[in-house]
Amino acid sequence: MSAASPALEVGAWVAGAWHTGVNPMPVVDVDDGSIVAFATSTSPALLQQAIKSAKAAAPALAALPSHARGEVLMRAAARVESERGIFAQWIC
Repeated sequence: MSAASPALEVGAWVAGAWHTGVNPMPVVDVDDGSIVAFATSTSPALLQQAIKSAKAAAPALAALPSHARGEVLMRAAARVESERGIFAQWIC
């Protein structure tokens, strides 16, 4: 990641919304020692909310036919592909 790029702070995606994390921990580029991101922890309450949300969504997802679940995965893959530059910055 270049020195001009700001470090990202990664929170938690729960119940369709981003939530700010706590206790940011630096993610360091092993090549140059620069901080490229901050990974955060979550509270026990937010963890419980995530579990509750996932359990609530499970029946609807299970009821989808396999081709519909495949379409969801294809859309997710296309989104990752369209944002590959950002992912490359995160991992390079």
